[in-house]
Amino acid sequence: MQNLKIRSRGSSVSFLQELLFKVGYDIPITDYFGSITESAVNDFQSKNSLVIDGEVSLKTWTVFLEETKPAHTLRDKFLEENDLIDFSKKNGVELASIKAVNKVESSGKGLFVDGIPKILFKGHIFWRRLKGRGIDTASWGSYQIMGFHELKLGYPTVQDFVNESNQLDALERYIATFASLTHLKNKDRPKFAKCHNGPGYAKNRYDIKLAMAYRKYLT
Repeated sequence: MQNLKIRSRGSSVSFLQELLFKVGYDIPITDYFGSITESAVNDFQSKNSLVIDGEVSLKTWTVFLEETKPAHTLRDKFLEENDLIDFSKKNGVELASIKAVNKVESSGKGLFVDGIPKILFKGHIFWRRLKGRGIDTASWGSYQIMGFHELKLGYPTVQDFVNESNQLDALERYIATFASLTHLKNKDRPKFAKCHNGPGYAKNRYDIKLAMAYRKYLT
């Protein structure tokens, strides 16, 4: 595991924050190790008889993983290599291309450690749209599940997305509906990115990220 400390960034930080949230710390899930995360780590170390240094190295990771057991929650829900191979064959898309989309869309991980599906949409936007449609969100406690009410891909509830293979199926429906499947087949990443990520794809470097991930999986 990567050693983490104040000002660390990346997916390992967001994973740590998910673990902290799971054991009871009310902290935001970001990819930045700031003072809030450091305080939570200090408290966790204190309560678990660890050296209190605000850093997450091998010993602290070991206790975190033992306390939270994320594999017990997620192991049977992970996307498998054969899922991607089947998608590739069914849709005539090169395997490296669909692996690249999977990597860029979810950083290779479609679920939080508590099993709740991840979404890449901005929660506050969905919240506003739901209110605009007359849906009362006052009693809803989290943005994490909002996006699935907007997808309209044949899944009635968020429970249908608790398995990553279901999420891949939803992706297939989405790109077929919006004609980006053709661009994915042709490896036309700017056009695919515009269909899939919107007009701001260039600012987000979405097509460049896809190309980099594609090269990784091509070898």
